[in-house]
Amino acid sequence: MIYLLVRSKKGKDVQSRLNELFEDVVFERLRNEYPDFREKLVIIEGNCALPDLGLCVNIVFHVAATVRFDEKIKTAVAINIRATRDLLTLAHQMPKLKSFIHVSTLYSNCDKEVIEEKLYPAALDYNCLIRMTESVPEEILEKITPA
Repeated sequence: MIYLLVRSKKGKDVQSRLNELFEDVVFERLRNEYPDFREKLVIIEGNCALPDLGLCVNIVFHVAATVRFDEKIKTAVAINIRATRDLLTLAHQMPKLKSFIHVSTLYSNCDKEVIEEKLYPAALDYNCLIRMTESVPEEILEKITPA
């Protein structure tokens, strides 16, 4: 993916400016060889002349996860735990953040018969688990986790 920071200009919104820009002859070869190239673009409306690029994040939704029960532990920890920690670290740097919503699966407490809307104590410190999966060789991790 390619992220483009684009601003409105001279009464034209971001989408109009990009449509006009990509019709230019300089992009002709790109359009011909990769007609779906715009699907690789993520447009972020902002402005380099403003503080913080004119961006303001108030709400973060974290809904990414792997839910495969046969996922390798290293991959599952990287996606479900480390990425959550890293996103929370990033969110702490957002001065106008009002809400961080994390959507997880009901299988995160599969040993419980009833799952309530509350925080449950972790059996293992998440940083310890991250360090372990990053430092222990894959073949050993496979031996110590259920198939």
